[in-house]
Amino acid sequence: MQAIGANCTLGPQALLPILRELTSVDDLRVSGMPNAGFPKREGDRIVYPKSSPEYFALFAREAAEAGVRILGGCCGTTPAHVRAMAEAVKSLKPAKHHASGSGGSSERETVAGRAARAGEQTLEKYSGGKIFG
Repeated sequence: MQAIGANCTLGPQALLPILRELTSVDDLRVSGMPNAGFPKREGDRIVYPKSSPEYFALFAREAAEAGVRILGGCCGTTPAHVRAMAEAVKSLKPAKHHASGSGGSSERETVAGRAARAGEQTLEKYSGGKIFG
């Protein structure tokens, strides 16, 4: 497994606590891709609130500082949102990835197992205990 992540939710701020939990797992690369906020229906269209690119830049910086290494956008985001995030983190240096073992297949399985457990626990916590399979 290369990475685990979370996307969508109700905008950047709602995604941060989930990402912080995922980044607490050792040797796990995390991605975060929030949507532009809670959508609303206007006639036959789904419209997202005005989450500015600047707001997404603030999210990107906080997420990167928490250890998120892959950033992007989900529903309602635009190229301007992604550019703002990229600009906000381009001067940051990622922490070096320190594997806890030799890099063999058993280590990958261990990291994959930890990632799966972290993902399941985080999903259960933030879904109110309702996991749909």
